[in-house]
Amino acid sequence: MARSARFVAIKQAHLVAQSALDGLGFFRENADFVIFLELLKNSAKVNAVAIHGYVLLPSEIVLVATPSATDSLSKLMQWVGRRYVPYYNRKYHRTGPLWRSRFRAAVIEAASHLLPACQYVEEAPVRKGLGSSPGDYPWSSYHVHAGLQPDSLVSDHPSYWSLGNTPFDREAAYRRLMELALPGSTITLIESGLRSGWAIGSTAFAESLQKLAGRRLAPAPRGRPPGRRALGAPKQYDPVPN
Repeated sequence: MARSARFVAIKQAHLVAQSALDGLGFFRENADFVIFLELLKNSAKVNAVAIHGYVLLPSEIVLVATPSATDSLSKLMQWVGRRYVPYYNRKYHRTGPLWRSRFRAAVIEAASHLLPACQYVEEAPVRKGLGSSPGDYPWSSYHVHAGLQPDSLVSDHPSYWSLGNTPFDREAAYRRLMELALPGSTITLIESGLRSGWAIGSTAFAESLQKLAGRRLAPAPRGRPPGRRALGAPKQYDPVPN
């Protein structure tokens, strides 16, 4: 099946994911995480991409990011890859690519789904058994959002600022938010959006961007259109009144 063209909307938040080749991991030592984060920080600055959230998993990288141009996300990932892959190959005495195909991206309706997307990203280590809580895993943006440590990579989104008037208020509100499990329906929406390139948000949001995208940004409604009978089905007649 042909892959859908990746859609990127300027100055809209996106969920971005890149996986490692099967059987490989992006990181083998803590130093690898540190190097990657520094490269990501530099690339975000060079390519004018705001990073609002992230998690570095052993075999997957997931970001919440806002690009300044339609090619900003591609440039961000290419810039990092051209520097991190040679570093990794030299260190571990291997050759060849490390990324699995192209990265995936889905535009986010920020007003309603930016914070759930960040929560989804930062809860990923728990879902994968890498810790019992987001704070147990050191390689995510949870620590800056919860006020546990500074992180100059992260650029606060207005949705995060809406949590409170002061940094203390926002951090406390975010910690309370993370205590509530994401609904299964939200996880399904996020994962299907990332897998298929659909918009993560309301149907109205997806429809507002479909003309710009030149394709559907939401799954088609199930079943046949109302008022049409199945091919070959007998026509139904109203009963004749007595």
